[in-house]
Amino acid sequence: MILLAIDPGTSQSGYIALETSNWKVVSFGKVDNAEMRRIVREEYYDVICCEMVASYGRPVGQEVFDTCLQIGRIQQIVYDDSGVELDLVLRRQVKKHILGKASGKEANDSAIRKALIERFGAEYCKEFKADIMAAFSVAVTWTDEYNAPTSP
Repeated sequence: MILLAIDPGTSQSGYIALETSNWKVVSFGKVDNAEMRRIVREEYYDVICCEMVASYGRPVGQEVFDTCLQIGRIQQIVYDDSGVELDLVLRRQVKKHILGKASGKEANDSAIRKALIERFGAEYCKEFKADIMAAFSVAVTWTDEYNAPTSP
């Protein structure tokens, strides 16, 4: 199964496509949102998962709303054009799955990166920069929780 995982952003999104049965990376990158929408619309994946914004009762800025718009555009393309499954994965869910806890000072991007490098190895993860690593963490969470392949 080929999975496309997306870390949406205000103007650019990180993504990774991988074969879930063996963790083989098909492609990855950080692209402008228009290109991300083209990838979702024109390339084939069995499943698409996208990190989803959640409200925790705190004020947010324009960037959060712009990211929500990108998520909505991706959803619309998937539902209208692709016919594939789309799952939204909360960052809190990623933290809980990978780190065992969803909050606290230790539940951060750096800790997630470290945990993924420990699991998959530095060589496997070496080219995954910030937004790509975030997309990879979404892919790992979705794959472990919903697809359950043989894990390294």
